[in-house]
Amino acid sequence: MTERITYPGAIALARRKGYRMQGVEIDAEGMVPQALADALGSIAPTDGKAVYLTPTLHNPTTATMGLERRQAIVDICRKAGAWIIEDGVYAAAFPDLPQLSALAPDISLHVNGLSKSLGPGLQIGMLLVPTELGGAAQDLMQDVPMAPSAFSCAVVDEWLATGVVASIQRDLRHESRRRSKLAASFLGTGELVWHPDAYNVWLPMKREAANGFVAAAAEIGLKLTLPEAMMVDPQEGRSGLRICLGAPSFEDLGDALKLLAELLKLQA
Repeated sequence: MTERITYPGAIALARRKGYRMQGVEIDAEGMVPQALADALGSIAPTDGKAVYLTPTLHNPTTATMGLERRQAIVDICRKAGAWIIEDGVYAAAFPDLPQLSALAPDISLHVNGLSKSLGPGLQIGMLLVPTELGGAAQDLMQDVPMAPSAFSCAVVDEWLATGVVASIQRDLRHESRRRSKLAASFLGTGELVWHPDAYNVWLPMKREAANGFVAAAAEIGLKLTLPEAMMVDPQEGRSGLRICLGAPSFEDLGDALKLLAELLKLQA
């Protein structure tokens, strides 16, 4: 189970591994509890069940769960006997909200990393698992043909010791707010979904229209994520555009957003 629109990498990995995926309805706070309960209830008791979700700054919609929603999701998964795979890569944006793994440490696997919270060059990941899965996790990690560099680990260790991490996170938050406000100023239609702490915005759109817009944007040199890459069911009619704000310079971002806004007017 996962959000009906979710991180493309998770969809691609699940398909390569041969896992059967089922999308769950989402709203302004992310995965809808009753929809999850219904979906889990449709699975045979003997089948393995896992729920992959991003409770903080969901990719691509930027939805963030409040405490009540988080507790409801945990309670439903526990009752259904389902594992929780929590993508916490943006968790640092909301330090006061508990992670699902803190609410249910016995059924949760929390995945995190430093590339989003500190910098893309820091390819350091973290996995928090229930105690009884620690040995199995270590065995599996030995088969992963890559590891963070010793230099990156030393840099992060130094930053943690000297308080640089907090300073970097403040700067990143300042920049995300500057860029998201810029995006809203160009694309600020009533449908645009954005969060000041996110480095992308989401524009809901029918799948066919979104496909057409991606193709039109490519013709003028703007690359957008294909809608199907984010859709658990690639034939579903509801989709949208994920517009990344982090890669280009601030000036180039403004130019690109201006072109996108003009293209949206032509496509309307």
